Amino acid sequence: MWTDAFLLEQSRYAVRFPLASLVEYERGVALHESGNREGALARLRRFVDHYDQPPAAHRGLVEDAQKRIRELESLDTKSVKQVPRQD
Repeated sequence: MWTDAFLLEQSRYAVRFPLASLVEYERGVALHESGNREGALARLRRFVDHYDQPPAAHRGLVEDAQKRIRELESLDTKSVKQVPRQD
């Protein structure tokens, strides 16, 4: 019934919203390790912007993201392996 669909949408939102920043971090790390500099920078910056007050257990993730951002910003774009996008 349509009421079930409404409740399903609400529960999906309740799960996706709190995890969105952590997903950005994981995607940024994966893109960084695959050599996609621009994608990694975008994801990691978004993570740091949205996750500015992490719980103590997640502070290491923010510090790691900030370290990766500094590293990626200091790289010459010609020295980074370009990975083709698969859309």
